Amino acid sequence: MNQLANVPEPGILLRILINNGLTANVRSFIQNHPGFDMNAPLPGADGNTPLTLAVILEDGSIVNTLLESPRVNVNTPRLPNGNTALMYAAFFGNNSIVNRLLNRQEIDLSLTNQAGQTALDIAVEGGHENIRSEEHTSELQ
Repeated sequence: MNQLANVPEPGILLRILINNGLTANVRSFIQNHPGFDMNAPLPGADGNTPLTLAVILEDGSIVNTLLESPRVNVNTPRLPNGNTALMYAAFFGNNSIVNRLLNRQEIDLSLTNQAGQTALDIAVEGGHENIRSEEHTSELQ
């Protein structure tokens, strides 16, 4: 019997690992799948990339693990609404994840989703005006 027949496709495997909060396994996945597109929507994840899925699940440990990889683009939007990981973190009012994302040099605060909203617009709409940390107040204005 072929044991590999039960191994899911890599994108499905990564989704399962993220959904179950298996941080060490996500780290191993990233190391063992160097050719895997870490910014593509995951199969069965409603258009979410690995990063947007981890942010929606508010799993800071997995978010940190994903952000350790230079292959993860913090500006890649979820399809089809165009929300980025920062937009979801702002919506949920998750200061810890917002600050971790803002620490990435390539973060683009001017990006808008399909509704024309920036991360700050979404934070305010969600009642999280306080999402602006003192360190990044000028960046989110």
